[in-house]
Amino acid sequence: MTEHDRLLGALRPIRAEVEEMSEQAFQSGRERLLTATKSQDQPRVHRLAERTRSRRSPLVAAAAAVVVVVGIGGGAVCLNAGPDVVAPATSSYGEPLPPEMPSQPLNRAGELLAKVTDQSQRPGQYRYVAERTVVRERTPMHPSGYVDHETLTEWWIPANRDDPWSSRRDGGAVEPRDPSSLTSAPSVVPERVVAQLPRDPRRLYAAIAAPFASSRSANQLFFSYAKSLLVANKVPADLRGPLFQALSCVPRIEVHNGGVDVSLTTYFDNSVSETLVINSADGQLLSTSRTFWGRPQTSEDSSYEYGVVGAVGEKPTR
Repeated sequence: MTEHDRLLGALRPIRAEVEEMSEQAFQSGRERLLTATKSQDQPRVHRLAERTRSRRSPLVAAAAAVVVVVGIGGGAVCLNAGPDVVAPATSSYGEPLPPEMPSQPLNRAGELLAKVTDQSQRPGQYRYVAERTVVRERTPMHPSGYVDHETLTEWWIPANRDDPWSSRRDGGAVEPRDPSSLTSAPSVVPERVVAQLPRDPRRLYAAIAAPFASSRSANQLFFSYAKSLLVANKVPADLRGPLFQALSCVPRIEVHNGGVDVSLTTYFDNSVSETLVINSADGQLLSTSRTFWGRPQTSEDSSYEYGVVGAVGEKPTR
């Protein structure tokens, strides 16, 4: 059973009474997504709003982690691409990847390299990251037919990323986190492996693409692995830049420049799409969205805010 089959199994109760998606319905939904990610008359401001909190939906954990092996410096390191990898067995949107990075880019993601940067952080200071995730699911118990499950997770990342990280979920107690297990997800790429990933875009592309060499959906797996690095590992600027360059040579990624931000979207099949929204000013991840197209439509959206503070538990002053 593939990860895609498990995901469909988790969604089957939601879609039990829904007819199969038609091409017309898919194209309509796809156009709405593209329209939403294009430039707006006013720049988009990404802020954390106070909302009623609830437990994160089990839908997020429905897709199991995918283990891959990446060769670094002649050796092999076991990585875990995290629960965000969805690998359909067959898909009209899947394509194999060449083992080496093509000489000509296929999209404009690499242009983000020019301004990728991190806020200045001195020893003893912490990089603050606030991650708010909202999962929308269908439920007959709510008048609107949908219910939102929201989770707020805050992170304090030391200047030395090998030192213990700290996190707090939904306003609870601040807890230390070992850099080898940085999220509440079952597994994530260890920080020691992130440190070993090549900063040269061609070597980075080859390292990420190698485990998916035999997959007909290698482009989708590459996108999901890149998302895992940005979301779970919150990788620094020296890795985000080459990562965007590598993504520029992955097929079937649609890039839309909205001025304030740049969106990267890929499709996993006729019913699942994922989008990364990147701040064009510094290359920071602003938001992610995963949409399960169809009737009903189910989605998972996350937004991110950043800052630098002097102690664990502090928030940036506005």
